[in-house]
Formats: sequence, C-alpha cells, structure tokens
Amino acid sequence: NTSSLAPGCRLGEEESIPLFPTQCMDSSNHRSIPEVLDDAENELPDLYRPTLNLLYGRLITIKDDIDVLNEQISTLVKQCIACDRLPRLEGVGPISSVLLYATRC
Repeated sequence: NTSSLAPGCRLGEEESIPLFPTQCMDSSNHRSIPEVLDDAENELPDLYRPTLNLLYGRLITIKDDIDVLNEQISTLVKQCIACDRLPRLEGVGPISSVLLYATRC
C-alpha cells in the first residue's frame, strides 16, 4: 500500500526506495504544528502548548538525525562493492545490505 508514501517516493524504483520509512511518510500533520502553537485563538489548552512545542522540537531533531544516518549508510553502501550490489535483490535495501555484509561468515 503506497497511500502513506509522500510524492516522489515510489516503491520499486531503486533510487526512490527510502532507507528509513520516515522519509516517505506523510508529514503534512507535523508541518502544521508551529501554526497551531502560534494560533492563540484555537482550542489548544495553554497548558499543553509548551509540551507540544517540546515534542515538536524533538521530532525535528530525530528527523535530522535520520537524515544524517541515511547519508552515512548511503556513503557506506557506495564504498563497498558487495553492499552496492545486494540492494538489487528483491527485499534487500541499503540497511539490509550493510547488515548482511557486516554479519557474513
């Protein structure tokens, strides 16, 4: 089911396969959080605003960390011939290829 994939993320196209699923999740809800926090006239309780702001900051930090990890994995896959070839197998992505290579006997 590709309904949760963002535009441009299509399964089956090697360059579009996400390393982590969060890359292609619909992010329209979390993008509106700053607007909700800034809107003093909505029904969001004032007591909850600092909590939501804190959690939103953590979400952004985690997404940034995932982007860094994706880059590191992509670099690692490009540097290793076996890791670069393994994702051609159905069901094997960049993370799996690195793990398979690292645990070989």
